[in-house]
Amino acid sequence: MPKTIYRKLVFNHLGTVYSNISITATIITVFMLLSSILTALLAVAYFLIALVLVVGTLGIMLLLQPKIFEPIAGDTVANIVNFAMGTIAPVSTVVALVSAVLAVLFLCLGEPKKHKGRLVFSCIVSAVALLLTVVVVASKIGGTNG
Repeated sequence: MPKTIYRKLVFNHLGTVYSNISITATIITVFMLLSSILTALLAVAYFLIALVLVVGTLGIMLLLQPKIFEPIAGDTVANIVNFAMGTIAPVSTVVALVSAVLAVLFLCLGEPKKHKGRLVFSCIVSAVALLLTVVVVASKIGGTNG
C-alpha cells in the first residue's frame, strides 16, 4: 500500500478520536454552565419556599427559634458549583476547543467524502466549543466564578 493510503487512514482515525473527545468535553462544559444556572434558580426557589413558610405557617417558630433556616440557607451547593466552574469548566472548554479543531483538521486531511456527517458535526461542535470558551473566559475575567 502506498504511504498516502496509510496517511489517510491515520488522519481519519485521529479525526474520529478528536471528534469524540471534543463532543465529550463540550457536553461536560455545557453541564457545568447549566449547573451554575440551576444553582441560581434553586437559590431563588429556596428563598421563595422559605418566605412562604415563614409568612404562612412558621412565623411564630421563627420568633421562638431564629436559626431555623440555617440548613436551608447553607452555601455548600454554591461552593461545590463555584469550585467546579473554577476548575473543571476552563479545562473542559480548552480540551473541547482544541480537540474539535484537531478533529476538523484531521478529517479534512483524511477522506472528507467518507466522513461528511462527522465533519459537519465536528464543525458545529467547534463553533459551540468556541462560544463556550468565550463564556468561560468572560466569566473568569468578570470574576463571577472562582
